[in-house]
Amino acid sequence: MTWISSAAGAVLIAVALRDIFATLWHPRGLGTLCRALFRGLWHAAHRLDRRGRFLDRVGPVGLAVTALTWATMIVLGWALIYLLHMPDGFYLDSARRPSAARTR
Repeated sequence: MTWISSAAGAVLIAVALRDIFATLWHPRGLGTLCRALFRGLWHAAHRLDRRGRFLDRVGPVGLAVTALTWATMIVLGWALIYLLHMPDGFYLDSARRPSAARTR
């Protein structure tokens, strides 16, 4: 089960990084995930508002949604990688005080 979680996390990170590269640095902007998000937002705004009052806001909202999607994919990917490798979670030593650490 550990390798499945790690592999899923690695795939999630790779897909996000590939889309970031293809969107930002490819001359033609071939990011598939970014393009799908913008199309979905455009169609949703077009269906919700027939007069076109909100269509000029799709661009800025699309940029924010795309950046949040990329960040979420990378964070979830790393969480999946580390999730099963740390079964007890983080161990914080509360018995040691900061003043005691300085006396060493």
